[in-house]
Amino acid sequence: MPRYPALLLALVVAAVRAAAAPEAKFDPATTATNQLGLELFRALAAERPHENLLISPYSIQSALAMTYAGAEGETRTEMARALHYPGDDAILHRSFRTLRNAFDAAVAKSKADSDRRQQEAGKIAPLELRVANRLFGQLGCEFRAPFLALTKDFYNAPLEQLDFRANAEPSRLTINHWVEEQTRQRIRDLLPEGSIKDLTRLVLVNALYFKAPWSSPFQKTLTENRPFRVNGTKSEPVPTMQQQSKLGYRSFGDFSAITLPYASDDFQFLILLPNDPAGLEALSAKLTPALLRECAQLKAASLIL
Repeated sequence: MPRYPALLLALVVAAVRAAAAPEAKFDPATTATNQLGLELFRALAAERPHENLLISPYSIQSALAMTYAGAEGETRTEMARALHYPGDDAILHRSFRTLRNAFDAAVAKSKADSDRRQQEAGKIAPLELRVANRLFGQLGCEFRAPFLALTKDFYNAPLEQLDFRANAEPSRLTINHWVEEQTRQRIRDLLPEGSIKDLTRLVLVNALYFKAPWSSPFQKTLTENRPFRVNGTKSEPVPTMQQQSKLGYRSFGDFSAITLPYASDDFQFLILLPNDPAGLEALSAKLTPALLRECAQLKAASLIL
């Protein structure tokens, strides 16, 4: 599929607006997540210049933060540098837990709002966010107690024991089934056939499921074909949703930033659109965690989107 000229990023700082804790308590988790996400985005876009690209930096960082908790020596040093972690591990893991708690609080608030509004004005679906972490370890193996305590307490990742030695393939199917349950059957066969061996001792799993209605839904009847610039050059007719609403907006000179709130009002979708139809690469090169944080706090304006 051709890569679109609009740059769409769902990154942590840009997504969270008014969750349970002050933004400062999310750092360094948010800054590290956004920095790694931007670096991965640029690297993958360079490898696949004519493809669409979707990544989940928060999911990636959550899994690697737990892996980092079990690393030592040079591996630990290199991971900290590559993942943009601070020198204080206690602050790092606390920030991930605070961010996770903020997500949980936003989901609970959305559920309460949905229940209240359902009684007043009919059914309104709540926001759903599941961050599923778990360790699957070889039955009978002794894993270090501090590591197990840290992953459970800070990342809600308990240890489940499986017998990889005697039942490698059934263990793989057990893990995949758990992931399917956590993601409402959206992620299937996470671990491919042959990925679990009789020598496997520990499998660290992270999966993320997010589903949310828009605060201002698009009306299907307003969708119509409009010209779209594929790769910033060729024009193609594409079914295009549209609406007039109050949305977060700001012009940054060579690109525009627009935010669409989800129904909970604690999460939003950030769109970054270069003014030059062929300007996606230049825009992605200038993005930083600080700029994304700035884009997360846009003033509302009446727009036709």
